[in-house]
Amino acid sequence: MDTPKRLRVVGLIILVSGLLIAGLVYATRLPDDENVQFVSKREMLQMERIGGKANVLANELRLWFVGLWQGQNLAFTLAYLSVGGCGVCFILAEFLTEGSSVSDK
Repeated sequence: MDTPKRLRVVGLIILVSGLLIAGLVYATRLPDDENVQFVSKREMLQMERIGGKANVLANELRLWFVGLWQGQNLAFTLAYLSVGGCGVCFILAEFLTEGSSVSDK
């Protein structure tokens, strides 16, 4: 089996397994209210006094990133990553196929 075919097979395996795992995570997720992280307005003001607006933005970015790996968001993150990984494998396979057809001529 040549390399582009292997990449396509790997891409399909990544897609199918990733979507199955994402479906399983979505079906068994915790209710959303149990994994909500909340920062009070008082804490935000204190953070802004100590570190400025950059500190507040960094904290919001951190909370967003942490939220990607919990509950329903984890299922969507896994689905997006599996579709992206499959896409990368297929693009690489197409690139290698075009490269080999040009060198064969």
